[in-house]
Amino acid sequence: MNMDHDHPIASISIMRFLMGFLLALSLFLLELGVSQIVLAGDTHCKEVLNSGRLISNPDDECLSEGIYYFLVALSRGPFASMRSQVESHVAWILTGVIYGVLGGILATFIRRFAVGIFLGIHAMGLVILTLMAYLSNYIV
Repeated sequence: MNMDHDHPIASISIMRFLMGFLLALSLFLLELGVSQIVLAGDTHCKEVLNSGRLISNPDDECLSEGIYYFLVALSRGPFASMRSQVESHVAWILTGVIYGVLGGILATFIRRFAVGIFLGIHAMGLVILTLMAYLSNYIV
């Protein structure tokens, strides 16, 4: 039995998986970095407000509640709930792996529409995770 014909197909499939994995992981890392920078600025704004010092316009400096929970969902993924016991760095690693595997699987099986499907799943997931993070403060 000649195995030479099976090798190129398996190699292409692995390459597509790795490419999808790395693209999805890079998207997550970009989102994580931006959201952490903005959340750090919001933390500073809240510290300044709590200290009693005046800032130019608190509404321009601090985030609204909805944007805050969206950024938390963006950076922590499935661990966005405020009641989650998972540390931030563990949540980042696990969420990055989840994004990567989803991107890799979509790149392997659905070639033409993989990016669109991934972004659609990502957008729907962010809406659900933002709601989950927000509601976790009110549900006991």
